[in-house]
Amino acid sequence: MNEGIIGLIESKITYENKLIFGIFILIVGFLVWGYSVTNFGERWEISPVIIFIMAIPSILLIIPNESIKNSKVLAILLGLVMLAFIGNGFYGLLTLEEFSRGEAAFDALRFFILGFDENALYEMIFEQGLEHYLLVIFYSLLNLICCFMMYIETPKTENSDVVPDGGRYCSNCGAYVVEDSNFCDECGQEID
Repeated sequence: MNEGIIGLIESKITYENKLIFGIFILIVGFLVWGYSVTNFGERWEISPVIIFIMAIPSILLIIPNESIKNSKVLAILLGLVMLAFIGNGFYGLLTLEEFSRGEAAFDALRFFILGFDENALYEMIFEQGLEHYLLVIFYSLLNLICCFMMYIETPKTENSDVVPDGGRYCSNCGAYVVEDSNFCDECGQEID
C-alpha cells in the first residue's frame, strides 16, 4: 500500500510542477515575511535573511536547470537545514513562557512606569512569539516539501520526441510525424 501511495506522489511530481510549486512557496515566503513585519514588534519580526535561507529550496525549484532541480545532495543538505529550522521553532515554542518572562523584564518596567498592565505585556509577547515560531515551522515545512520534490528525479518533458496521442515530432524540423512512418514528410529525415 505504501509503495502505491509513494508511487502516486512521485507520478504527480513533474519538472513543470516543481516550477509551479517553487513559485507558490516563494510567494508564501513573501507573505510570511510581510505578515511578521506588519503584525509583530521588532523582537518577533522574521528577518528577510532568514526567510531567504528558508526559501532556498523553493528558489532552486524555480531555476531552469535539470541538474539543480534533481539534485539529491542539495535536497538532503537543505532538508537538514529545514529540519534545523523546524527544531528551532519547536524549541522556541517549548521555552516561550520562560523567554517572555525573562526577556521582557525591562519592557515590563518601562510599561509599569508608563501605566500599562504587565500581564498584558506578557500576553502580547507570548502571542507574538507563538505566531512567530508557528510561522517559522510552517514555512520550513513547506520548504522541506520542496527538498523532497528536489530529491525526486524528474526529466524535462519539453524535449521529448513522443507526444501523448502516440505520434511523434521530427527532431530535425519539428513537424508532426505519423506514428508508423519511418521518415518525416516535411524534410525527409529518418525517424528513430
